[in-house]
Amino acid sequence: FTGLLDLYGGASAAYSLRNLSLAWRDQDVVEVRRASDDTTSGFTATELTDGTMEQWVNATVALPLDTDGTAAAAYSLRDLTTSRTNITSNGDTGGDTSGAWVVQVRRSSDDNLKSFTAAEVADGTLETWVGTTVADQGYVSTWYDQSSNGNHGTQTTIAKQPRIVVDGSQVFENSIPAIRPDGVDDTVNIPTISGNNFSVFAKYHAPSDSSLIFRNTGGNTTAAGRRSNTHWYFQYDGITYDQAIDHPSTPVVANYQVIGTDMMIRGNGVDVWTPQTVTAGTNSNISRIANYLGGTGTVSEVIIYITDQTDNRKALESNMADFYGIDLDAAAD
Repeated sequence: FTGLLDLYGGASAAYSLRNLSLAWRDQDVVEVRRASDDTTSGFTATELTDGTMEQWVNATVALPLDTDGTAAAAYSLRDLTTSRTNITSNGDTGGDTSGAWVVQVRRSSDDNLKSFTAAEVADGTLETWVGTTVADQGYVSTWYDQSSNGNHGTQTTIAKQPRIVVDGSQVFENSIPAIRPDGVDDTVNIPTISGNNFSVFAKYHAPSDSSLIFRNTGGNTTAAGRRSNTHWYFQYDGITYDQAIDHPSTPVVANYQVIGTDMMIRGNGVDVWTPQTVTAGTNSNISRIANYLGGTGTVSEVIIYITDQTDNRKALESNMADFYGIDLDAAAD
């Protein structure tokens, strides 16, 4: 191989996506930033032409708990890490067993309880167990925490259990399993999670108002993210923040975050309102998720951190959006 610079040397600078000299043949000709997670990597001229660079750009971003495994709690109907550890089921009828459970369901025909893995939720095993006639309903009694903290979400009051099978058909959003609260009083209770800082990532669909994604049971330490009066809404330390920015009626990937004195909301990868200033050091509590979400509303995933996730949010949002088929805004940083 003889490159252009081998034939005509002396250039003050030379830029190309091909090799310009034998000496540079195995070195990178360009560094690329991947939009999905802001990771950068260098590539040789050969890697640009043989598909290596394109494959790297299009690679699926790491699962949320592989990106940052320090979540205080993590709820989903899919596996959130490639290294799931087995947990003991929460009162399954017939005896508890160990498995990579994501949800426990109560079926209406006999009130039996059974836990399911992500694969069993997706492949029809759950729906078949509940039943496929219009009389068959499947209710979420436990939403298992996939973090290492065991903060499982539960609902022991039958009338307040959200459904995962409705009239014999499993609930899906964009062909992916989801949970559907009734819009009245359904909710999933979780052990209270407290912190001066918190960052909540959620995939949900709020087609109507008064839809709460997370909240406390009340009091001045309430933290709540929701759609209200058609707007994005955030409550922190008993103060309501509403900047009259419309909340979409379509499925979203959202991030509600308070770090120090800065409060913000991101929807589908971009800031949806001007960051607000709050009192630093206020301890807020979260003790409910999937509250209300009426009509055809659904929730599929809620991940709660009590640490600053500014550096990870692009990767977390990108993975969630990719899995759930949601387009992030073209202006996403």
